[in-house]
Amino acid sequence: MNVLSEEIRKQIATWLANGEIDVFIGYERGTVPLRATPAFIRTPEEVERLIWDASCENNLAAFLPTLMRQGPGGGQKVGVMVKGCDARAVVGLLQEGQVQRERLHIVGVRCPGVVDVRQVAERLRVPADDIEDAHIEGDEVVVGSVRLALAEVLHRVCRTCTQHNPNIYDVVFGDEVTDEPLEDPFAHVHAIEALSDDERWQRFEQEL
Repeated sequence: MNVLSEEIRKQIATWLANGEIDVFIGYERGTVPLRATPAFIRTPEEVERLIWDASCENNLAAFLPTLMRQGPGGGQKVGVMVKGCDARAVVGLLQEGQVQRERLHIVGVRCPGVVDVRQVAERLRVPADDIEDAHIEGDEVVVGSVRLALAEVLHRVCRTCTQHNPNIYDVVFGDEVTDEPLEDPFAHVHAIEALSDDERWQRFEQEL
């Protein structure tokens, strides 16, 4: 799995120190196991809080319109970390005029996928809320004394993602991920269609 390199940390710190951005939106360790939380970094010293691993699930582009409307002079200048899938949201916001490219600095992340806590819980046969001692270690998810292959507990959408590599950025890090075309991009839809009415209702209740 990728890690946030010192080079990237220095770049973000430089943007902040030079006033090129007012705030950087990234990820930091959260209080919930296997779930990073958004971090709003406003000084070069705070950059050390930033992390990157498979627990970084949130689409941080969601914060951009509000932040870029706030502050004097037409809004804040913002830096943001985006995965390949998140980059599509940024492009959409730019096309809609909700954010301005000249006020935006983007750190792109080549992302193989993020962990799904629910799948970890299913493997362990415990409720997701009961998982307390868990972390990511290399290509494994470690829960107490149990080790699970990270690739086997990624979000299902990550397994069928065709944009692991961001298509918009100022700097980018991580190993490039091969985006293979899907034989059936709607396989998950067809799987739902194949269920009986009762099975679909059970699936619906499970999701809720």
